[in-house]
Amino acid sequence: MLLRFPLLSIYANVLVNAVRRDEEIDALKGISVDAEDASADLTDALQTSKNASVGEQLSAEDMQHGLLDFLNNARWKYSFPDLRPDLDLYARKILEKLPRRKSSNARSCQEQLGGLLTELTTTCQLVIETESRSSCPESVKSIFLHGASVVLALQMGPDLVKNAAATPRLRKPLLDAGYFLKRWIIEQATAKKATILWAGFWTNASDPDGHRSRTSKERLYRFADLIETQTVHPSTKLGQLAEKYDNLAACQGPKENEVKGNMWSFFSFSFVSAMRKKEQDVVVALVHKAMDGERPLDQSILFQYEVPAIGIASWGFGFWSPQVVLIDLLGTCNQTSPALRKQLYSVVGSYRSFTQSREDFVLRSRLSWTCLDCPHSHCHLDEHLAKQVKLLLQAKRKQDQKGSALTKAAKTGKVSKVKKLLYDGADVNFQDQDGNTPLFFAVNLSPGPRRKATAKATAKATAKATAKAKATAKALLDKGANVDAKNKWGETPLAAAMPFPGLRRLLETSKNHGADANAKYKLSTVTVGW
Repeated sequence: MLLRFPLLSIYANVLVNAVRRDEEIDALKGISVDAEDASADLTDALQTSKNASVGEQLSAEDMQHGLLDFLNNARWKYSFPDLRPDLDLYARKILEKLPRRKSSNARSCQEQLGGLLTELTTTCQLVIETESRSSCPESVKSIFLHGASVVLALQMGPDLVKNAAATPRLRKPLLDAGYFLKRWIIEQATAKKATILWAGFWTNASDPDGHRSRTSKERLYRFADLIETQTVHPSTKLGQLAEKYDNLAACQGPKENEVKGNMWSFFSFSFVSAMRKKEQDVVVALVHKAMDGERPLDQSILFQYEVPAIGIASWGFGFWSPQVVLIDLLGTCNQTSPALRKQLYSVVGSYRSFTQSREDFVLRSRLSWTCLDCPHSHCHLDEHLAKQVKLLLQAKRKQDQKGSALTKAAKTGKVSKVKKLLYDGADVNFQDQDGNTPLFFAVNLSPGPRRKATAKATAKATAKATAKAKATAKALLDKGANVDAKNKWGETPLAAAMPFPGLRRLLETSKNHGADANAKYKLSTVTVGW
């Protein structure tokens, strides 16, 4: 397997520079750390003798290369969402006989499922407008009957009913069900703060000091507080409901597990969609599970549903580029990290839109990935580790601030500002929420004719704006700006430059000489294998 292990000293220098160069992070974005302490204590915070070490570090380009490599080598048939008559008939018979009770002591599958259905239906009816409340019972049932297919239908969107290989009559109800569910359930999956994911934490009830264990839920929640975050469950309303009914633990058996799997597919999709909606720029996942043995990692909700949901939200819906920070409390990043990345890619691949090439698809997100090895011998869920993680989070947020500043400078044609930001390490292919890059805005600087201006004044203004646009575009192209980067409407900088001959030639020349380092014909030359 091909992995990237940067030297810790280089990584520390990158973070030090990120902390020293920029202003305090926006408090509204979430997690903060004192800037003076950050620059002074960063090296100490990354000491491997006391804290976690960087087990694996992959940039946005590494992740894009890995996804493209996976798409080029994977063998599958497109997976179309489908109604399941067998599950539908079986589950509906169960649902019709369920006791409608709200009880925190529900022990049987019928009690757990019935209570969860009842409370979710009530929640839906409180959120949805009066005229639509009658749809809530069926909407809730669709989570358990078709949750995985509904997520797939939402990912494919309008392509689903247009594609000849699909059957619109059967698929459209799934898409409609997804749209209705999104109207009310995402709010229930949204926390007040940034949220984190976890797997393998529990409290030993038979041990009087079990809550003090390194992997107890109490320690997990305390660590979340230290890095100013919350857990998706039980901190969110949706997570609290799942916990109240024991995550349907009593529902065992082939059909019951399908019902439970549908629930977690859609719940996980909702948790991650809430992160995306809030523009959460870092997703922390704490893991204390091995890849084999009793209750291995690949049987966890994190592995099966939550990590895939991150990929769907990033590439599938597009233009969300968080940094994933995986903290492995067993110190086995060399095993868990590639396995989780492969899981992320495998689901994203089958969910890819039909109307996009693979090369265009992988450029829809600049998600990056870090795995921290945190072995028990020298790493604990304490203030030391919290500071290290907060420094990682701050570095990412400062990097995104640079990207936003670069976009703003490109919009206004401030060439000197653009060059300074690029010199300071701003991401030349940074994407806003709509997928627009700095180069796209730079090209669009050229104004059209002005109604109340003379022809001479208009020509002069146009020439000035075009010159500024060319200078800005050249600065970006020299650093590898991608001329073919598509926004969510399919527009590219090269297409936007077509009405302006000088700009068009500049971009075409740059493309022909391969300056756009992340363009599709460059992506295929790098392989991240398994």
